[in-house]
Amino acid sequence: MHRRHFIRALLAGAAVVSLPVHAGVIKYVCPMHPQIVRDHPGTCPICGMKLVQKVFEQEAGSPSVKLGTQQAQGEHQGFAVRTARVKRTTLWKYLPTYGVIEADADRLVHIHPRAKGWIEQLAVHAEGEAVKKGQLLYRYYAPDIVAAQEEWLLALKQGRTQLARGAQRKLHYLGLDQATLKQVRKRGRVLSQIPVYAPISGVVQQLKVQQGMFITPATELMQLADLSRVWVRAQVYPQQRQWVALDKSVEVHVPGYPNRYWEGLVDYIYPELHPVTRTLQVRTTLPNEDGALKLGDPVRVIIYGGPKRNVLAVPESALIELPDEIRVVKVLPGGGFKPVPVQVGMRTRGVAEIVSGLKEGDEIVTSGQFLIDSESQMRANLQKLAAPQQENGQ
Repeated sequence: MHRRHFIRALLAGAAVVSLPVHAGVIKYVCPMHPQIVRDHPGTCPICGMKLVQKVFEQEAGSPSVKLGTQQAQGEHQGFAVRTARVKRTTLWKYLPTYGVIEADADRLVHIHPRAKGWIEQLAVHAEGEAVKKGQLLYRYYAPDIVAAQEEWLLALKQGRTQLARGAQRKLHYLGLDQATLKQVRKRGRVLSQIPVYAPISGVVQQLKVQQGMFITPATELMQLADLSRVWVRAQVYPQQRQWVALDKSVEVHVPGYPNRYWEGLVDYIYPELHPVTRTLQVRTTLPNEDGALKLGDPVRVIIYGGPKRNVLAVPESALIELPDEIRVVKVLPGGGFKPVPVQVGMRTRGVAEIVSGLKEGDEIVTSGQFLIDSESQMRANLQKLAAPQQENGQ
């Protein structure tokens, strides 16, 4: 249809839509399809619903909409309007985010051999295996350690005390503990398979060695993680960075324990953003004596940032968020409704701070505002479209 004929059809009340051009004119609108506007009662040609009576009013600025009596009181064919007052309150900075359980790097031990050699016996077999302090990890043959034992035993046999002490210190630096040295001295012969024991109780991680492998001091054989205390690394989005500071309270929830949570403090803020998500990373340390927190567990994290007092606030459900602005639908003194732009500040637990656009005591729509807003915008757009044609007498 040509644009001129389409506008004439709109102004004439054609079957598709009828343009309300006069303030206070009664029109009939589909609750589900607000573009369907008629001059008379009927049903929607799209969904078949009964058209609802509305009174259109025009004020200075954005168009306003007035609902029929039945709608204004609350409900009509599934369309409900609920309102709330703009009020002052205290908002608690509440940052829900996510994180993951990691090993406490301060309680992580890297296992390296003290000399080059070959693995003769590997006593641990899988990552995640729990070991106790003093438990055998592996035995290996190291020619340098065998030669140092021979020097020590020879010095002892010859009674060369000073030389024997030096040889014993060398063996200590090569990783032989006092129990092993005592065993070698008692036997009077070298120990070809050098035992290495766990320096802490923990869980085996990064197991990189197998039976018979050649190893050097540069080879990291495995890591032992003490999981009696763990880290939680959480992600904070850029718009929430200002809320985060050291020593803020943190609450951690693990999906496997719905009725339990852990409390801690923000003890470190990483200086660099995550390279992929571009989020700020923060850390908290949690006790884990019972081992309930497992490495790699995804967790829900809540960071509490403190109160913001005496702010104007509305339910977040009242906001109509568009690409270029945020609006709410304001209830007019005469019973109509009018979309107004607002500037929103802090948001927390379903409540939004209003920086500008409303004042204390204003009544706003919290349910049904999208229909009202779309109707108002449709009316404004159609009036703009019709105006040049009316001026030209077409």
